[in-house]
Order: sequence, then C-alpha cells, then structure tokens
Amino acid sequence: APLLVQHCVLMALSLALTATAEGLRVRQHPPSLSVMRGETATLSCHFKAESLKYGVQWFKMRSEKRLIPNSSRQSLLEKNQTSSLVISEVALEDSGLYYCEVNVLHRDPERGGGTRLIVLGEKPVTYLFFTYLIPVLSLFNPIFNQFFIIYLIGVHFLLFYCVSTIV
Repeated sequence: APLLVQHCVLMALSLALTATAEGLRVRQHPPSLSVMRGETATLSCHFKAESLKYGVQWFKMRSEKRLIPNSSRQSLLEKNQTSSLVISEVALEDSGLYYCEVNVLHRDPERGGGTRLIVLGEKPVTYLFFTYLIPVLSLFNPIFNQFFIIYLIGVHFLLFYCVSTIV
C-alpha cells in the first residue's frame, strides 16, 4: 500500500508539472515592426492562461530588463488574454526589443518571443522637393533645362548628405 501511495503521489506531481508547463503559452506579434517617426506602434502579446489570476508586464531590453513606465505616449490595452502596448508619436529612442511577460499565480512567469521595434526617420523636405517637384516642373517650364536639373541634383545630394549626417 505505501508503494501505491508513493506511485500516486509521483504521478500527481508529474501531471501538475505537465499542466504548469502547458498551462501558459505566450506569443508576441509581430516579431518585427517598422514605423515612421511620429506614427503609432502597436505591439501585441497573446497568451493562454488557465487561471484568471494573472498580470502582464512589458519590458524594453537594453543592457538589462527595464519595465515600460507609464507615460502619456505609452498605454496598455488588455482584452481576451491579449495585451497590446501602444506607443504614440514614436521617437527614434523608442527603437529596441520589447517583451511581454505574463505572471500567473503560483507559477514562473512566461515571456513572449519579443518584438523588435524599428523607428524610421522621416524623409527631409529637400529630398521630397528634389525627388518629386523638380521633375514635374521640368515638364511644364523650359527654365528647368537639363543643366539646371543636373545642378539641382548635385545640390540635392549634397544637402541630403549633410542632413543625414546631422540626424
């Protein structure tokens, strides 16, 4: 009888460990997200927790794990076991690797695979001016002849180089 009790206890413990391992699954989407500076980025964390007692935290990885602080530009939305980190008016310093971590009572926290946020700088006005406006003007106005356009393209590259090295 004591051997049977021992066997039942070991089986119950094994089942509990299996349930713990399978009881929480965390996925992040998308794995990588590129947005222009000033736009809004939405990072999602989907999880399946059998318990109703859970908490979700978002971290940005640098040299160490840093909790995302509450700010006017960052908000957390949660619905149907999905947590979304919404960053409005993204800035270049928002670029990085973000993780969500789900904590369930009496279990080790589980972390998603991470989302790499890439913030792209906007194109300078000079780039847009010389790329789109000059070719259109050259179609309608003879003042924009070939030599002038070549000169403007040279100036454009010089300005673009200077602006991109400053930013």
